[in-house]
Amino acid sequence: MGVFDQIKSAFGREKAETKKPEAKKPQEPKPEADSEPAATQETAHTVAAGETLWKIAEERLGDGSRYMEIFEANRDILENPDHILPGQALKLP
Repeated sequence: MGVFDQIKSAFGREKAETKKPEAKKPQEPKPEADSEPAATQETAHTVAAGETLWKIAEERLGDGSRYMEIFEANRDILENPDHILPGQALKLP
């Protein structure tokens, strides 16, 4: 091993020994795709002509069989889950 090789290896080792590991920045948790902050989540729906509670539940809640949840949340204005009117403002669960 020549002089230059000895110097190179000595400085290479020193550099490796004195190099501090990089601090990792804490990662902010990523919001899940399905969740939204409660403040921005819509909690009402205005009934359009031809809509049913099943259709609203399917579109807004992701499952038409949840239509009774909408009915229960709107017992104050609905008497029958099969009878809704265009223009009615429904609360969503």
